[in-house]
Amino acid sequence: MKKTILSLFIITLISFFTAKASADVFVTEESDGYHDGGVRSKRLTSHTLSSSTTWITNEIVKQDYGKIKDISDAIPLEVTWDIRVNSVGGDIDTAIKVGRLLREREARVIVDKDTVCASACVFILAGAVVRGINLQGRVGIHRPYYPNDRATSIKRQKKQQKILEQKIKVFLSGMNISELLYDAMLRVSPGEIEILSRKELEQYGLGINDPYWDDAQDTIEATKYGLSKRKYFEKRAQARKICSEAIGAHKITIDQFLNHKCDDNILRGLPPGYAQGSR
Repeated sequence: MKKTILSLFIITLISFFTAKASADVFVTEESDGYHDGGVRSKRLTSHTLSSSTTWITNEIVKQDYGKIKDISDAIPLEVTWDIRVNSVGGDIDTAIKVGRLLREREARVIVDKDTVCASACVFILAGAVVRGINLQGRVGIHRPYYPNDRATSIKRQKKQQKILEQKIKVFLSGMNISELLYDAMLRVSPGEIEILSRKELEQYGLGINDPYWDDAQDTIEATKYGLSKRKYFEKRAQARKICSEAIGAHKITIDQFLNHKCDDNILRGLPPGYAQGSR
């Protein structure tokens, strides 16, 4: 069956809020819903960015790295960058390059409900420091291969696979992902996709945040509140319990709960529903 090659769709939405400080930022936008390969830009002024979301869908091809790099360069480093994926894979080398770029930017990758991240897309997921996989999102693997493969003997296939294995294992190690993921890939025919269970996702490290990034964030938060990490963990657990009870008793608003304002109050030694300026 002739395989139809679809270009990567990239749409970037920028969430912004008006702030006292102004910043010139580039926002990549899309004009009429999804469109093939076109990413346009416009300049916004007198706004400061809080987060940016980029969608990566369909097959990943070599040209896509340049598009994603351009988007990355246009987003200030202090802005949270979310990547939402829905792709069955594509070019391995490109996906690995994108994964490394996302790690440099400490980006977050999300697999939404009823979407899939399979084959080479898994390397994009691996590059994220925060990985959000919906319970109804799917992550699938199979043995890596080159679409234009010309190795027609066992010896040549093994040699080719060894080169791929080294490249992939070096990447996974750099992303703090278990090399067991590659071993699992090897057992699945390239013509098939094996959907990973929640247990497997956690076992391989794909279903959790990067552990060293998590540790660094905890240290940053503990320092912000003037606490040791041990004390921070204790107070954070206490805050979550108090805030859960407070929302149930209607002592705080949904906004205070979802935006962690209640947690912040408890960590600062304030009442759960405290609002700045209240008496």
